[in-house]
Amino acid sequence: MDVDNSSVEMELVEEFCEETRLSKMKEDILSVMACVLNFLTVSSYDYYYTQYYQECRNEMNAVYDNGASSITVESCKHFYECFKRLESVTDTDDPDYYEYRRKLRRFVISLASFRTSS
Repeated sequence: MDVDNSSVEMELVEEFCEETRLSKMKEDILSVMACVLNFLTVSSYDYYYTQYYQECRNEMNAVYDNGASSITVESCKHFYECFKRLESVTDTDDPDYYEYRRKLRRFVISLASFRTSS
């Protein structure tokens, strides 16, 4: 009986720790998304924006605006893909551009590794 209780308690602790890590990761993802959106604001060639590029930017804003509770692997991937699509209308000489792309890619991979889905 004690072994079963210990096992259940250990599972609950592990789940709590995983949820805490996931919550922290989502906050970090939102922080990087905010940096990306700010970067695009100052580094995009808006005069080259077509409707396609504007839709990508709007979709990125929507993912960010929905907040941490709505961050999923799919929404993070979509944000990343939109960021890549805007490359041709963005100043990519800035090293921050590639730093943000790497961070977002790592977040997608890390987020996919979690067992829980929120």
